[in-house]
Amino acid sequence: MVSKIIQCLDCKVDVETRSSKKKRCTECQKLYMSTWIKEYSRKWGKDNFELKKEKLRAWRRANPDKVAILNKKWRTENPEASLIAKRKCRTGMTDDQFQNWLDIQNNCCAICLKSFDKMPRVDHDHACCSGGKSCGNCNRGLLCHLCNVMLGNAKDNPDVLERAAQYLRNYEETKMKSDKAKPFSHVNMPSHKNNHPSKLGQSGTNENFNEKDHATDIEWGEGLNGLHPAHKLIKVKDAKVHKNGIQESRNHQARRENGGANPMGKLG
Repeated sequence: MVSKIIQCLDCKVDVETRSSKKKRCTECQKLYMSTWIKEYSRKWGKDNFELKKEKLRAWRRANPDKVAILNKKWRTENPEASLIAKRKCRTGMTDDQFQNWLDIQNNCCAICLKSFDKMPRVDHDHACCSGGKSCGNCNRGLLCHLCNVMLGNAKDNPDVLERAAQYLRNYEETKMKSDKAKPFSHVNMPSHKNNHPSKLGQSGTNENFNEKDHATDIEWGEGLNGLHPAHKLIKVKDAKVHKNGIQESRNHQARRENGGANPMGKLG
């Protein structure tokens, strides 16, 4: 067949061809075909919507690996659109409705009133829609993760939540009335004057003890190491206190009565 020169319909460039039907150059023909196929496919899809959906479902069932790869690629390239689509599927809320709820709640949790630092949860009535998905008509509000978990653990039972609140109030009231809950005060501290071993007589009391003749300098710590001050002796001067402190106190009293002599002889 003899070749001839034609002019491309699109770019108006002279093209050598042997076909009598060719009217475009190679590049323009590719562009024309791709455009025509897209337009034809779009038109065919509108005219045969149900058939197109059924074919698409059949292809997805037959190629799950390809579908997973394509979905992952699309989510990576379109993170915001992916989040909106996921929320619409799970809660039935459009992006405009979600943004409107955020504005109504001033971007704060409906329970704890804290500002959202992460994506809020859409709370719904589980009596209407059990599970994680909602029909869109039983959505109650936007909550933070902790408050949403709290309602879930309480099974959306207001009586349980009211008892929990009353439980905390009762504890606070009891703590304010209880002496154990108050910070330590030295006003209620037992007096160390009557409890020191060097000041006890034979009967365990300080009936015959004279503080002027047996002056001691004692410093008591207040709350050291978490102990009661009466249990923490820091410094003792001019007082001989050891394991048999009661016997030492009795010997001291006897020396005073005998004019300073030691009635029991040497101690060693």
